[in-house]
Amino acid sequence: MMKFLVAALCLLAAVSVSNSYAIATPLDSIKIIANGNKLIRHQVQAKETIFSVARKYGVTVTKIKQTNPGLTTLLVGQVIFVPVATATGNPSKTINVTKTPVKKENKTAPVSPTIGGPVLFDGQGNQVHKVDSKQTLFSIARLYNVRIADLKKWNNLPDDNVHDNQTLIVKPQASSGKAIANSPVEPVIPVKPETTAVTQTPVVVSRPETIPVDHTAVRREDSIRAAAPRETFSRVTESGLAELISEGKSGNKYLALHKTAPVGSFINVRNLMNNQAVSVRVIGKLPDIGSNEKVVVKVSKRAYQRLGALDNRFMVEVQYEVADKVLSSNQ
Repeated sequence: MMKFLVAALCLLAAVSVSNSYAIATPLDSIKIIANGNKLIRHQVQAKETIFSVARKYGVTVTKIKQTNPGLTTLLVGQVIFVPVATATGNPSKTINVTKTPVKKENKTAPVSPTIGGPVLFDGQGNQVHKVDSKQTLFSIARLYNVRIADLKKWNNLPDDNVHDNQTLIVKPQASSGKAIANSPVEPVIPVKPETTAVTQTPVVVSRPETIPVDHTAVRREDSIRAAAPRETFSRVTESGLAELISEGKSGNKYLALHKTAPVGSFINVRNLMNNQAVSVRVIGKLPDIGSNEKVVVKVSKRAYQRLGALDNRFMVEVQYEVADKVLSSNQ
């Protein structure tokens, strides 16, 4: 009996270990093909979601749901199918490209050669240059500030090629400093400037005629003016009643009748009720009769309207200037 119990316990332990191993090992390595698509059979583990499974296999959640219709949540131990991600390339493979720097020639700022040693001349007095191994016809032309065509002409060069230790004429005798120094200087003959005869036409200036003045008559007229008395004026201010001129004498103008103001002169009339004023021209004398005893001026209808009068008679102030001699004669 004891042996049977021990055997049963061993069998139960073996079954338990087998089941636990089956649960711990998912069936992810199994790949099946359905409708030409490769699928991975995955057994859901604890705390796994559709999103974590999608990240694990590098696919989208939508593709997992399309492969497993009706799938919304995952249960532990549940088996789902995951589509195999399609590889577009091998990201682990890297290609090392070694770039060789290309040296660019700076054509905008070439290095100008420098003249070394003394200036050389040949037997004919031409300035010459001995070619260095690194020099070209272009650099020599720039060195001496001459044209390449002139260098080829002076040295009978068929092309632009020069060789080491070649002697080139860079300045012929006519333009070299040595030839100019040795050549005799011809005296400069001064040229007498031509003289141009200019004929001047005399200009006749006519002066205005001087009219003799009788100084005696001028002095006499000035003395008369100085002796004549100067006319003085005084401002006269009067207050009293103003009245409308009878029809037929006023017209559509600013006119007035006054007792003492000269005919043709202008007087200022101001309405004391509303302070309105107007300038009127005297066209005649105001009769000195009983009805005009308190009336100082009569104005035309146009002046009456301008003064804003409301009654036939209204209080006014009259101002005008008159010569003192006229004023004294009226008094």
